[in-house]
Amino acid sequence: MTTLENTGGGRMSLLVVRWWLSLDRWLLGCVALLCFFGLLVQFGLSPLLGKKFGLAPYALAIKHSVFVAASLVLALVVSTSSRALVVRCSLFVLLVSLCLSVLLLFVAEPYYGARRWLSLGYVSVQPSEFLKPSFAILGAALFARYLESNRNGAWLWGVLALYAPLAVVLFWQPDVGQLLLLTLSLVSMWFVAGMSFSAMLAWSLALPLGGLALYRLLPHVAERFDAFLAFSLSTVSSRGDQVSLGLQLLIEGGMFGQGLGIGKAGSRLFDPQSDFVFVALGEQLGIVIALLVVFLYATLGWRVLLRTRAMRSSFALLAATGLWTQVVCQAGINMGSALGLLPPKGTTLPWISAGGSSLCALGITLGCLLSLTRTHAPSSAGWQP
Repeated sequence: MTTLENTGGGRMSLLVVRWWLSLDRWLLGCVALLCFFGLLVQFGLSPLLGKKFGLAPYALAIKHSVFVAASLVLALVVSTSSRALVVRCSLFVLLVSLCLSVLLLFVAEPYYGARRWLSLGYVSVQPSEFLKPSFAILGAALFARYLESNRNGAWLWGVLALYAPLAVVLFWQPDVGQLLLLTLSLVSMWFVAGMSFSAMLAWSLALPLGGLALYRLLPHVAERFDAFLAFSLSTVSSRGDQVSLGLQLLIEGGMFGQGLGIGKAGSRLFDPQSDFVFVALGEQLGIVIALLVVFLYATLGWRVLLRTRAMRSSFALLAATGLWTQVVCQAGINMGSALGLLPPKGTTLPWISAGGSSLCALGITLGCLLSLTRTHAPSSAGWQP
């Protein structure tokens, strides 16, 4: 019995070692560093925000820590899955998230004019966050079938049929940031799969027309875009909004920051733990750390492309493209909005901003990327394991 137990334990240990060695540990390390910087800035903001909302000094930081841990554990669990299992689970997650998102349109109370959150007492769940990784996986599977069938147009229409209801739901919530990220991941996967010139022309017309439609149909989009134009055209002395204040706080933070818990971002900025967390990070930890964060996001995208480039799996390449497009573009939108380079979208900064749904969805995204980029992963061709 002891010999059998030792043998079983040895096999399990060997499987764990093989799994660990197959992971892209540079990719995992980049995310771990982002989580570390996120924890630092959240603990720095938590006492002031706790006082503002009538909570214990570190209640928000502890809550953020729990979700960060859950995100990393979820990523490691998902990374053990085969590609076929990832596709099947993504289908389940997408169906559940879509049904909940549709239900919220009818039963949820508006919050800042949007119906996105399902209240569960102490926490709120945003189902639309989970649409992004599941769509990238399922879209990649359909694009892979499109390539394997000598570009049978039926599979291409299948991708668009998958995208359309998600886009409609996100429009009606409304959640322009999620809709933009979903669209960018679709276009990036389609481009890698070999987008025709006519499709490129169609998208080059559809994107600005879609933006114009959002501007005309959604008042808050028009308000934010008008404010962005006013900010861009104004002089420094006349700027008094959140973006100009954030830029001033970044300058005051200097190269090495004012220190954790020190600064004005927590008291003077709206949502410093989420939308303007990049400003809070720069003010407390310095511009050097802020630039390091930018470098980490760039490294993350580079590592994913480097690993998938060597694979013969069209599914792995397409899925990784869609997933890292979502992460990198989400980071770019958040930082660009905070710095006044883009109109505000309300998107989180991956693994740094507070937000349980966002962190858990990012855990799924990271787990899928780790699974897709594993060396010696089952089946290097096609999308099946």
